[in-house]
Amino acid sequence: SGVLDRLDRLDELGALIQPALELARRRGDREWEQVFTGMTIEAYVREGRWVEALDLEQPDISVAGAALPLGECLWERGQPVDARNLVDRVAMSEDTSDFQWEWCHSAKNRILAQLDDRPEEALRIAIDSFVVITRFRLYDLMVAGEVSAIARLAGDVGDRSPAVEANRTVGALLADRATRHLTAQHERLAGVLAAAEGDHDEATTTSRSGSPPLETWASSLSTKPRSSSTTRARWSPRAARKRSRPLLAEARVFYEGAGAARVLERIAQLEASAAGAELHAS
Repeated sequence: SGVLDRLDRLDELGALIQPALELARRRGDREWEQVFTGMTIEAYVREGRWVEALDLEQPDISVAGAALPLGECLWERGQPVDARNLVDRVAMSEDTSDFQWEWCHSAKNRILAQLDDRPEEALRIAIDSFVVITRFRLYDLMVAGEVSAIARLAGDVGDRSPAVEANRTVGALLADRATRHLTAQHERLAGVLAAAEGDHDEATTTSRSGSPPLETWASSLSTKPRSSSTTRARWSPRAARKRSRPLLAEARVFYEGAGAARVLERIAQLEASAAGAELHAS
């Protein structure tokens, strides 16, 4: 996956993983079955296919590459106990490179901080990890994952500035070397941050670049303004509110399919804010 990431050919990954996974199962090779299952889980989570990821037969879910994204899925689905049980079992392979070990260790600590309701600490961990990952830029999937985590956690602490700064850094990386996955992530996050600032024309344009991805729609809903006066301003004028409603409806359908309880709560809050603003305007 790392080679395809660097070659900007991630769309070919699924076609390669599934035959390899089936071959490992037929041969009874549990080690490689574990590796390819983990890669499949990562791909499903990245695409928002949470139910399929959770239902996939897991020979040894303690492998970090599979367990950590599944732990985040369970957390977003409102299953913190299951998420903790899973993440606590994560074991770091002795064969993992120093860079990958550090990244997995950081991701595990960030998720545990989220589960313990310590968003400020989780955000600090995510920012520190993002700095290291962007310095080396081995895998754009890692970059995309960390900027998404920063966006979600920045919303949880009520300060969008870390998300804005992180996405600005991603823009600079893309100016040097662009990959489709990271470009789409950057554009969608730019769109949802624009929505948070009230620029609905920009938000509508950029958010339409693809299906609402797991992480950036979560961040868009997390970064809503805390004060009612700001919320009212954000949803005006009337035309902007009308453009926002279909985006929220699209996000609701997407996350209902994933069973994302926490995200659905944020969608409901945002829809209620929109409805309140409509009444106030009338």
